[in-house]
Amino acid sequence: MRVGGRSRCLITGIVALAAIARPVDTGAQQQDAPRRAACLDSIPPSAMKRVPVYAAAEIADPDPATPAAVASMDLLTQAMAEQVRALMGASAGQLPPGEPSVGWRQLEHQLLVVARRDGKLSWSVQSPVLPSGNHIDDAGAQHLARALQAAHTAGEAFVWDDGLKRDSVSWVVRLQPAALAGDGTVTPPSLRAGFPVFTVLVPPIQVADVERIRTNFPMVRIRGFSGTVRLQFVIDTAGRVIPSTIRSVWPANEPRLVGPQRFAYDSVVSVLRVSLGDARFAPARAGPCAISQLVQQGFTYRPAR
Repeated sequence: MRVGGRSRCLITGIVALAAIARPVDTGAQQQDAPRRAACLDSIPPSAMKRVPVYAAAEIADPDPATPAAVASMDLLTQAMAEQVRALMGASAGQLPPGEPSVGWRQLEHQLLVVARRDGKLSWSVQSPVLPSGNHIDDAGAQHLARALQAAHTAGEAFVWDDGLKRDSVSWVVRLQPAALAGDGTVTPPSLRAGFPVFTVLVPPIQVADVERIRTNFPMVRIRGFSGTVRLQFVIDTAGRVIPSTIRSVWPANEPRLVGPQRFAYDSVVSVLRVSLGDARFAPARAGPCAISQLVQQGFTYRPAR
């Protein structure tokens, strides 16, 4: 049974959504990291194009937040975005260049924000979940931290929603650039809510290309769940999925499945983990440089009758 492409089967693939290119050093790739870094360093500005970068917030808690809490989180992120632009010397309505403060290889760290029922707000810069050979430093996230401090000092706050049945809510704010294709097309990232902060020069990114995904479970019959399973994983420079990076992505505004439905959902994820382990991709490239890439892909599952 084949998953992906134009095949029609029990589990069908949905078009992959490319996220920011994030080279990941694992095993032999660690030895290759200096060469890849040198390749990225050698890309001239003339081969790059300026694209907007967006700040976006994502719930970090395992439990979903209420719609009112998500709205308050987004408003605070919007206030942060305004402060980011102001700290870079931009006037109202302007989108400043990030360089020299922040370049395209300084966007991977995230800002973890924690709001508490008693009104306290705290934040800290977090390293990338996945180690990166593309990463230079945390300049982007540090700039977000300064912007949040400025917004907080100006009176911006997270408005607590009494519908939250816990004492704190956490989210991460990340920086996501638009994607530049080889033909010069600029595509904004797919975000639930993104706020433009500045621009950076980026090289054209050729996303990883799915050639085929096969599963070793042609007679699988999993009942109790029907719908789309979205997985996040890293494709390395050899075109293979790094197994340790595979994880399911559950919508922040939907309650988690429980009982038999949760067991069925986890079973579908297990099948797809094996399928991805057998998958082969054409690796992503930044200009002339092969890179690993963090992607998300949806799979629609319908039990056989």
